[in-house]
Amino acid sequence: MILNRQLHETSRPRFASLAKEPDNPKLEALSRDGYKTTSEVSRSTGVTLRQLQWWDERGVVSPMQVGHSRLYSPTDQRTVALVVQLRTVGFSLQKVRAVLRKLNKWLVLERATNDALLTDGKRFESMPLEKVGERMCALQQLWRKPIYVLRRPE
Repeated sequence: MILNRQLHETSRPRFASLAKEPDNPKLEALSRDGYKTTSEVSRSTGVTLRQLQWWDERGVVSPMQVGHSRLYSPTDQRTVALVVQLRTVGFSLQKVRAVLRKLNKWLVLERATNDALLTDGKRFESMPLEKVGERMCALQQLWRKPIYVLRRPE
């Protein structure tokens, strides 16, 4: 029994400390600009460190790398929060990626005209915020699925 325990303890990988590098001016400046480490994002969103790493490997949310640390910009942090919300209501990762692609395109191309994006995960429709209520009922009957509304950040 003791032999197994010793073998198990010695076979564990050794991880480097996740603490910030002391006196690194770049990390300090980024921290002041709202960038957060993986641990901070994990604590604030409830997503595990492994899940954040997996999303980075799959290109869902790709934070900036500084040395061995991943740093999440305020935009990355909002994206993580959105992914968490979409996954909570049952969106597959494939649908989440589709929503993120459409959302990025919508934020860039339709910046001046539309304030809301309606989706069921497959189909999308953008419109002014004041028309969402009346259009949502019609889309719900047409699409026969729950409709989610994404508002443009102020």
